[in-house]
Amino acid sequence: MTEDSSGGKIRLEHYIYGVTPGEGYGIKATSKELNVALYDPKLKGFYTPIRGASLQAEVLDIRMLHPANNNEEILLSRINRGAPDELGRPTFQNHTTIVPTAYFRAGKVMLEQADRAMEEFDAKNPNILGKMDPVEIAAAGADVAKFGSGVRKHMSRAALETLASRLIKETNSRTLILFRDSTPEDRTRALYLIVELLSWGGGIAPVTSMSDAPTASAMNHFNLVLSPRGVRSDTTWVLIDAALEKPQLPRVQGKDAVYAAIEKCTVV
Repeated sequence: MTEDSSGGKIRLEHYIYGVTPGEGYGIKATSKELNVALYDPKLKGFYTPIRGASLQAEVLDIRMLHPANNNEEILLSRINRGAPDELGRPTFQNHTTIVPTAYFRAGKVMLEQADRAMEEFDAKNPNILGKMDPVEIAAAGADVAKFGSGVRKHMSRAALETLASRLIKETNSRTLILFRDSTPEDRTRALYLIVELLSWGGGIAPVTSMSDAPTASAMNHFNLVLSPRGVRSDTTWVLIDAALEKPQLPRVQGKDAVYAAIEKCTVV
């Protein structure tokens, strides 16, 4: 990860998991300076944890966030359809970019901005294999005091407070947030705003998260899942309705800054 001397451009290392014609699924492209062996174990076995309903959906559009290296980096993954294989069959692709957490906290990179840069890269390089250039984006210069702005279009304050209290009290907790009648785009946007609000704005350590419910076998690999419907899971999971009217947990003492950040987002 580098930033030019003027602070105008940030270059991010990335890699793509998908189908190599004649070989099948695996890591098919990496940026030139990336040692992918440092990151592959984090996602190995979970590159495409897609439920059956997602496989059949006309649109496949899922995001994952994985903290790495003691929360110093975030692995941002886009899961979409890849290029057809050698027999013309549809495939799936995971495009992962590594972003230093410091860039997020300083407002130099926003999640949606990094996502858009990856999307543009994929559109220009649909069949890329081997070594590739880094993802390049313009430094955002965002107002960090406005992290989470717009999140109330997706979640009530009570739901946000309940989630925050749960993440503070139980760092390894597992939470499914129910977003009824939502689109993949809605959940991606909500996920990004939640993380920017609670982690970058509120100081809660980021957790492994996904913008749709994964396969049953992968559920417990995640701590936070956004889903348009409830899914069967074990007793370690708690469901929070995004439209919750009253907080389900009391505020955690000594964490006023988190709740103050949420309150700032009460008006869209």
